[in-house]
Amino acid sequence: MGITSELLQHKRLGQLDLVFGKQCARGDDEGELLWEEPLVWASSSTLKLLPDASLPLAVFPEPCVYREAAIAALASSARPWRVAFESSSMAGCIAAALAGVAVTPIARSQRLDGLQELGSEHGLGAMSQARFYAFAEQNTPAVATLVEAVREIGQRKRFIR
Repeated sequence: MGITSELLQHKRLGQLDLVFGKQCARGDDEGELLWEEPLVWASSSTLKLLPDASLPLAVFPEPCVYREAAIAALASSARPWRVAFESSSMAGCIAAALAGVAVTPIARSQRLDGLQELGSEHGLGAMSQARFYAFAEQNTPAVATLVEAVREIGQRKRFIR
């Protein structure tokens, strides 16, 4: 588990055979698109957002496609922001949002009970689509079976709890 770009580096070094990762824009690595869905802003309803106040963000460390999409959307809407919480795990970012200390960018299907989706009414612009890929070193029968199983779950169930 980790940030896609770091996992792909491990794959290039021969340390991994298969990487499941996400991208908001097509990268240099040849991967197989499994599904795509919108990125959304999520926070606890207890977080009070003032229109001119700096938006507290919970994000992954750089480089991260969710972080990049969030910052690009905030730049286009001229919304001030700051990193309030940084975690190398999605669970950490979601926990910060659930605790009401920050807003986090997530794939729509990752939104848990207790998180509300925010939008233009909060001064937040739309983000790009998240694209979920499989990056395989070799297309063996075992890899093909695993990739197809992940594709089916992603397209049918996403992150259903």
